[in-house]
Amino acid sequence: MPPTDQTQKPQTPQKTRLKGIGAVLTTRRTRFDPAHHRDRPGWMETVRSITNLSQTTVSHVETGARADYGEDTAAKVERLYELRPGTFLRALTGEGDLIAADGEVLYPPPPPGAEHTRERAIAREWHNEITSRAVGMALDLQARTEGLPDDEARAVVRRALDAAEAQGRLIMDTELRAWARSTSPQE
Repeated sequence: MPPTDQTQKPQTPQKTRLKGIGAVLTTRRTRFDPAHHRDRPGWMETVRSITNLSQTTVSHVETGARADYGEDTAAKVERLYELRPGTFLRALTGEGDLIAADGEVLYPPPPPGAEHTRERAIAREWHNEITSRAVGMALDLQARTEGLPDDEARAVVRRALDAAEAQGRLIMDTELRAWARSTSPQE
């Protein structure tokens, strides 16, 4: 019996990434020549003039069907979609961003509020640093609960994270107020 909408599994992060990259590349090729590249047959004329990638490969790239491309195929995809060399395979595996030849970060999408490429790169770096530190802290806390029953270990880690969050908010509020006072006009 085929799965229903209620029994389908949610997409894995890898599948979400592959589909996102495919959508970005489809949009990118359409922007190269909106009249000619809007559909795949028009795009395939251009593909054949640039490289020998098959329609199946192009379809797989644009639909996010797979991530197992050889280096030669990846280089052709990068040339075709005008990507920075070496970024296609790294983006597919989540080891790096998909970057256009002109340096624009194409995937993953920018964090909210980051509109320009340089700002996006800085915001992404900052996001990765913060996420890495938070995950490291959580893993350290989990490691310290060894020997406790699972329920108690989870409760201890939750309390520790709640306390860290409360202390972090207090420090942020204090620092922000001090900064506001230092930058406000003196009377």
